[in-house]
Amino acid sequence: MDTAVATIVASLVAVAGTIIVNWIGNRKGYKDISGKIGNLDNTTLSGQHSNITENIVQSITDNTKELKNKIGKLDDTTLSGQNKDIIKKIENISLFLEKEKEEKLLKNDLLGYDVQKINSSIENLSGFADIMKNLSSENSKLKAELYNIKSENQKLTQENNELKEQLSQYQIYKYTNDFTQGMSSE
Repeated sequence: MDTAVATIVASLVAVAGTIIVNWIGNRKGYKDISGKIGNLDNTTLSGQHSNITENIVQSITDNTKELKNKIGKLDDTTLSGQNKDIIKKIENISLFLEKEKEEKLLKNDLLGYDVQKINSSIENLSGFADIMKNLSSENSKLKAELYNIKSENQKLTQENNELKEQLSQYQIYKYTNDFTQGMSSE
């Protein structure tokens, strides 16, 4: 029985030692976790959730205010409302352009005959300029053709003179030959 008591005591000492070692290790672990977590005002999980929810709501509210400031105020925030606004602006621009066109026509009507006369003169001058351009081009072509004709005429005149000279030499030769034959037959 002494061995049994010694075994039980040794087991109890071993269990007690293990508990003390585990307690010391856990205590150190808890200190490490507390250092990593930091100091929390509200240590309950629901308190932390309510703080997070409040932070999210505050962030959304701040972002919404900032977006509204950046966007500005739109009277009609729907797409169809914006389209109506755009169409109204286009109609205003169209009316303005029509008024400008009418004023221009009235001014042209006031100037009337004189403006028509000026426009007619401009068209005539434009047509005259085109005619002069065509005449100038045709004149250049005719000058080039005249130069070629003069050059060819000069060559033909020279050939004609050479042929005349050859003909006159031939006639002199024939005349002399006929004369010499006529003398020899007498």
